[in-house]
Amino acid sequence: MAVTAIGDVRVAANGKIIAGKTKIIDIRNAEIRADYIRKTSDIKGSHDYIEPRILAQFRVQNRPGHKFSYPAIDGTKTLPHSGVKTFVAHTPKRILIWSDGYAAPRIFTIKGLERTLNEIYKTDLHRCNKYPAVSALKDDRTAIQIDIDNWKRLDMEDVWSDS
Repeated sequence: MAVTAIGDVRVAANGKIIAGKTKIIDIRNAEIRADYIRKTSDIKGSHDYIEPRILAQFRVQNRPGHKFSYPAIDGTKTLPHSGVKTFVAHTPKRILIWSDGYAAPRIFTIKGLERTLNEIYKTDLHRCNKYPAVSALKDDRTAIQIDIDNWKRLDMEDVWSDS
C-alpha cells in the first residue's frame, strides 16, 4: 500500500504506528492551557484563553522554516519538504487511522483507542495535568479501522460513544 502522511493523523499497520506525529504548536498550546488552569483554576475559560493561539496557527501551516509550521491540505501549496511523507509499505491485515483527539492505544483497534482515552480521562479529567491537551472535549476525535481479509466481505459498523 502507498501511504501519504500529512500532519498529526496517525496510521498504524498491524499494530505498529507508521505515520503521524503531534504538532509542535499543539504541544505548546496544551502547555499554555495547562499553565493557565494551574494559575487561575479556570477550567471552563481555558479554551477561550488559548483560542486566539489556535486560530493564529493557521497562518503558520505550510511555512517550512517556521518553528510552529506543519503540513496541511488547505488550498495553498503543500511542499514535500514541509513534513509530507510518502512511502510504500506491505499491505497489512489491519489498518487503524485516528485523529489527534485520541492517544496511541495499547491495542490497535477502535475499542482500544476508546479504552485508552477513557483511562486518560479517569486520570486527568480536564486534560491539564498528566495528559495536557488543547481541549478536554471528548468529541474531538475520529477513527477508522480497516480489517483486510482479501476483500471477501465488507462489514461496516457505526461506533459512537459518549462515555
